[in-house]
Amino acid sequence: MLQETHMMGAEGKALQRRWRGQVFYTSFSAFARGVLIWIRAEVPFQGTSSLIDPGGRYVAVMGRLGGRDVALVNVYAPNAEQGEFLAKLSHKLADYLVCLVIVGGDFNCVADPSLDRSHPPLRNSPVNRLADLFSTWQTR
Repeated sequence: MLQETHMMGAEGKALQRRWRGQVFYTSFSAFARGVLIWIRAEVPFQGTSSLIDPGGRYVAVMGRLGGRDVALVNVYAPNAEQGEFLAKLSHKLADYLVCLVIVGGDFNCVADPSLDRSHPPLRNSPVNRLADLFSTWQTR
């Protein structure tokens, strides 16, 4: 899973032709965003559906791997308003959250401010509220 690929649409299509395996991607511009999931040819993944963000922030693929339903999700969250972004993404991914979900990416936030920051934020700060939202998103 790659983030900040900064690809244009034609570049993604070229990758699909050159790389062995399956490539699922979204692009935005040559200067911003873009995510990509590359599944090697040797991996027995059979994709059944995908969700591609036209804003270049996420790509999700549902399929079968080793006889099991799985969803692969790659995310590149914005630097601000991650809580709003995660809430919207969670809603869009509702159909994908019924099986094993493997999520990767750059969320531009910390999961536990007390562990992931050198100075813990104030109790009711946006960072703590975002960590609370993120933890509920992780356990759905």
